[in-house]
Amino acid sequence: MTLDPIGIVGSGPVAAAMVARVASAGVRVVYYGLPEAPVQGKKLRIERAPNLFDLASECEVVIAAYDSHKALRAALTGDHDRPGLLGAMRPGALLIDASEGLPDETRRLAGQLAAGAIGLVELAVLGGADGIAEGKARIFAGGFGEHIVRVTSALTCLGSLKRIGPQGSARMYVALSESVRAAYHIALAEAHDIAAASGFVPEELAAPPLSNEEQAQLAASVNQALAQAQGTPAPLLTALADVLGQSNAVRQP
Repeated sequence: MTLDPIGIVGSGPVAAAMVARVASAGVRVVYYGLPEAPVQGKKLRIERAPNLFDLASECEVVIAAYDSHKALRAALTGDHDRPGLLGAMRPGALLIDASEGLPDETRRLAGQLAAGAIGLVELAVLGGADGIAEGKARIFAGGFGEHIVRVTSALTCLGSLKRIGPQGSARMYVALSESVRAAYHIALAEAHDIAAASGFVPEELAAPPLSNEEQAQLAASVNQALAQAQGTPAPLLTALADVLGQSNAVRQP
């Protein structure tokens, strides 16, 4: 399998950051969905594909970073006016799913792709577009170990990479770890209230409150975790215990 070129599809800041970062690592990038190339430079090999079919015809590895699985499925199947990625992806190709969605959606997609001998690697990213742009994102992967090994060199330029388990496990891991952070900050806020009512604020509780945006993000993560909690595999719970042991990571808002 060749990792040059790599296809990247999506329309948001995460996809744009991935195009720029992967290209800066010396890999030729073929993208689709962005209005224009995120960066310009003579040394960067960045090309815009005319359509999804042509992109998949040229790239054995495609990274999809959409804001929903509905948008991803539309890109895969296409419509009556134009074919999608699946019309050209050959057996042995890999789809790296970095789109927003629930773990069950990823598992269903993996089963459907397997019928055409197309592999799926699931990505869950902490750090967003800014973290990717700086190469400092925390990236968690789900899927077959062989598939993840094949694309490791292409993904490590985005940040730290850790395999969690099978498809769906990466999103579950991030949702649960964010839920732990949410529980911590809820408890911290209550402790602040109790301390303030008593007339003092201990130094160990002196941490800035969450912004409205952070609260909304954490609430969404909690809802995702609760929706999928019954299917949490034991290895994932073990991995979550590691997060709980990292007090510095848990304490940072």
